[in-house]
Amino acid sequence: MEDREWWIRPYDGREDRAAVLSFQRETYELNFPDFVWSTSFIRDFERILKMAERDPSEGLFVCEDATGRTAGFVWSSVSMRRFEGGQSVCTIRDMYVVPDLRGQGVGMALMQAAEDFARRWKASRMALEVTVANRAAVRLYEKAGFTPTRYQMEKRLD
Repeated sequence: MEDREWWIRPYDGREDRAAVLSFQRETYELNFPDFVWSTSFIRDFERILKMAERDPSEGLFVCEDATGRTAGFVWSSVSMRRFEGGQSVCTIRDMYVVPDLRGQGVGMALMQAAEDFARRWKASRMALEVTVANRAAVRLYEKAGFTPTRYQMEKRLD
């Protein structure tokens, strides 16, 4: 182990699923201000996560701290985009780092694990979506080399 209090390893559904599910409330409330937490949401998320655990084109990695706590998570997914010339693209579907480890390189290490996974699958590029309000995540993704390619815009009608 290196001189740090955490490391990145492959996700193990039996050991890590409960912690990853517990991260989702904060992740969604931060990124989607109108998000309403419900038990049905977490059941659906768990069902999709279980399917990903069995699919080799889904790259799931966790950060584990020195106590063995699951302290971060990234979920990347490789797929072919027919409308983009059949290129394989690795999409970051979910990312989270516990508050006490933010700013210590965990997010960048998780992004590197996802990028290594994408390269093993011969993906031609990576993509993700992030809300403008999540400034810390935007900074991390820019530092990792991501640049905006599209804008999604909304207009409230209330």
